[in-house]
This record gives sequence, C-alpha cells and structure tokens, in this order.
Amino acid sequence: MQIFPNPTKSLLTFRNIPENTLIVIYNLDGRIVKRISSHSKEYILDITFLKKGLYMIKSFSHEYFLSELLIKE
Repeated sequence: MQIFPNPTKSLLTFRNIPENTLIVIYNLDGRIVKRISSHSKEYILDITFLKKGLYMIKSFSHEYFLSELLIKE
C-alpha cells in the first residue's frame, strides 16, 4: 500500500489498498483520530481537521500490516 504525499497539509491518498483493510490514524497520545474501513483499492482522505504535528497510521487486514508516521503541516 502507498500513502502519499507525506508530509501533507490537506489531502492524503491511500493507493493499492489490500482487500478489507482497516486504516487507523492515531495522535501521539495513542488516541484514534480517524478510522477508515476501505473496500476499494484507493481512498483519498481530507485531513484538514488534524492539527499540525506527527501522527501514526496503522493499516491491517487478515494478511497485511503497515505502520507509518504521518507529518501534518
């Protein structure tokens, strides 16, 4: 799965998403700020609601796991 652009100010694109993937964005306190259950290969998320800073993106399905830092400008 690809996540871009990173860093970003407004839109975040998830591409080549494995089937039945759950995408969760956490702040650095470990609180969930957004949860997405994707059933498509691509998803565009407007993240203008997030404050500037670092976030953790975790995505997983039955056969897949990804953990990545997100920088919100």
